[in-house]
Amino acid sequence: MDLSAGLLSVVTMNTERAVVYGVIGLVLATTLVSGPLVGTVKFTTAPERTSLNGGDATVGAVTLPSSTEITSGRFGSGEYYVHVPDATLTVANVTGTPLLAYQFSIPAMGYSRSTTHFVTSADAGTYGLSLERDAIEPSRVEKQSYDGTLSVFLRSNESERRLAERNVTVEVTG
Repeated sequence: MDLSAGLLSVVTMNTERAVVYGVIGLVLATTLVSGPLVGTVKFTTAPERTSLNGGDATVGAVTLPSSTEITSGRFGSGEYYVHVPDATLTVANVTGTPLLAYQFSIPAMGYSRSTTHFVTSADAGTYGLSLERDAIEPSRVEKQSYDGTLSVFLRSNESERRLAERNVTVEVTG
């Protein structure tokens, strides 16, 4: 019987165990020193905090559409869609990250929809606010027209200013 082969396998097995135990020990030690219990080592950097609404802008010449519509779906699908044309305005002197909000509502239907746009200094000039086409349940459409309201707001420095508001007639077509 060859003792050198047996000793070699014992040495190899002990070396493999030592490596496994060493890796496990390293993982546990790293978890301990960087975890909430000890917390002496930080492996991550603190996220940069950006303040939403933490800025301002000069806004002028807001143009709201004069009408909106609810149209029936194509090919007799029975669906209805709300379509609101874009609002436009001019933006200047943008600092930080102010927000522009475009809102549309039909009070008689209990329908309201809005969108928020983050504005930066790169957006200076003419800026368009849009609302995507939205499906509405056919059972909610009972008249040929409704009274609606369009509004544009500027949210800056933790405050909100209404820039424009317009009452519109919402025509049901199709």
